[in-house]
Amino acid sequence: MRIRDYESGDQAAVARLLGEMGYPVPEALADTLATAFIARSGTNLLLAVRDERIVGVVATSLVPRLDQARLSCRVTDLVVSVPHRREGIGRALIQAAEASARAAGATRMDLTTGDWRAEAHAFYETLGFQDNGRALKRHLD
Repeated sequence: MRIRDYESGDQAAVARLLGEMGYPVPEALADTLATAFIARSGTNLLLAVRDERIVGVVATSLVPRLDQARLSCRVTDLVVSVPHRREGIGRALIQAAEASARAAGATRMDLTTGDWRAEAHAFYETLGFQDNGRALKRHLD
């Protein structure tokens, strides 16, 4: 398995993975969103490739902190294809994201996961993430 950056032409796999996570996106829109995401400063979109097939994706964004002069790395999306879960792919993606975040000067990683994703919570805890509060959201539509 190898980890690499998103490239034009990866949109079908990204759309498939987002659909598996419960967020269906048409292929053309997946490319538009991914391209716009990586065009932003401080973002990273990494793909896990096994046997020439994209089997996982992690998206991160660097966020400046106001309480100290430091950066936090926010994991905005992480998904591994269902047939490839529990093979170390998610761990490898998080490790690659962490290495990139450290290189950029980030001193912590943050993420939010849905209350209904008990398996994801257990996975994140094995990687050292701790439940540190509540995530609240409000749509600005």
